[in-house]
Amino acid sequence: MVTTHTYDALVVGAGGAGMRAAIELSDKVRTAVVSKLYPTRSHTGAAQGGVCAALGNVEEDSPEWHAFDTVKGGDYLTDQPAAQLMTEEAVEAIYQLERWGLPFNRTPEGRIDQRRFGGHTANHGERPVKRACYAADRTGHMILLTLYQQCVKRDVRFFNEFYCLDLLRDADGATAGIVAGQQATLSWSVQAPSTCGAMRVLVDNFTVGRSGSMNVAAIERSSAVYEPTYAPGSGEVVTPGFLRTHYVLRVAFGSATRNLDTAHVDVVLPVDAATGRPKVTITANHEVPLLLLGLTSRRADVVVQNHVELDLTGYQHIYIASGVQLIGGRSSRAAGPLIYVRCTAWEPASIPYCSSAPNALFQIHGDVAGAVRITGLRIRGVDADNIAAENATNSHGIVITSALGVEIDNNRSPGGGAPRSR
Repeated sequence: MVTTHTYDALVVGAGGAGMRAAIELSDKVRTAVVSKLYPTRSHTGAAQGGVCAALGNVEEDSPEWHAFDTVKGGDYLTDQPAAQLMTEEAVEAIYQLERWGLPFNRTPEGRIDQRRFGGHTANHGERPVKRACYAADRTGHMILLTLYQQCVKRDVRFFNEFYCLDLLRDADGATAGIVAGQQATLSWSVQAPSTCGAMRVLVDNFTVGRSGSMNVAAIERSSAVYEPTYAPGSGEVVTPGFLRTHYVLRVAFGSATRNLDTAHVDVVLPVDAATGRPKVTITANHEVPLLLLGLTSRRADVVVQNHVELDLTGYQHIYIASGVQLIGGRSSRAAGPLIYVRCTAWEPASIPYCSSAPNALFQIHGDVAGAVRITGLRIRGVDADNIAAENATNSHGIVITSALGVEIDNNRSPGGGAPRSR
């Protein structure tokens, strides 16, 4: 059952920032807060050291020095006018919390006590300064309790233990609301290949299915993306990218379902009990995402059955992870599985992708920590006679830029001879 609630303002998240925003809004409009936790359990409660403001109750201090520390701490990438505004208003914000009842520690004179904390300096980095206002070792928890009391006083409506699932937008694309589900009744499923077997599914690093309110359904794949690794600040590629299949979280509430593209979902291959290695068996032509998952998982065994024909058009430049074994069943009696791209030399005009296609199907790159093996396959691409070679620039086959631990044997390119390996 879907229930509709209407408010003038909605805040997602009931940490310190969320509840403070709700307090400000509630003086003017009807306000609600959606939180996946009970508000006083939010992560703001983990803050122990204090909250900084240049009160100058213990040592000389100023918002200007505080702003300097903020900008420097952000490696000078900080929005400097915003930092200056924050540090100037921090003083009044602390006194507001005090008036609302937050039990700060006190100096002998009865003022809010302050202590040193990392990165707080006087006179633009000259010496450390006591700037952190604190409530024993539970400052964050006291902030949460104080703000929650003020929200209750102002009739802010809380939807506790609800997940925000998606944004609702009007015809102009402006956000008009959200879709949320209560944790106690929400059921989860993840788009994944139909032959998942004993796969584990992780959503935001938590295993789906570990509580009674969550269950995993196996449905078809979402998409695949190219993921290189860059050096910080330089834009230079440190490690080659690879195509990784991304899965979409599908949430069911009542009879309605919704896909959540923003959820971070990982599918973990089952481990073979005999070998201790991840293993996946490809049994159907549509299981390209499962093949990609296996090829990009370290030390995985990927077995492709003989009758399978996998169309990898659009998935070129697959960087094979170290230790992967891609195994087909080619023999004198069996032709072996076919892995191919439709950008063939004799039909480039019929496939729009072909004009800009990269020149490799698989890439084995760099210092391969575990031996990579590709065996027993039929592979078809643009250049059937140059299907596997070192730095093969015109091939849609296997390009090897590593001389370590690579074995390619018993493969065949239809219409040509057996592929060469280096």
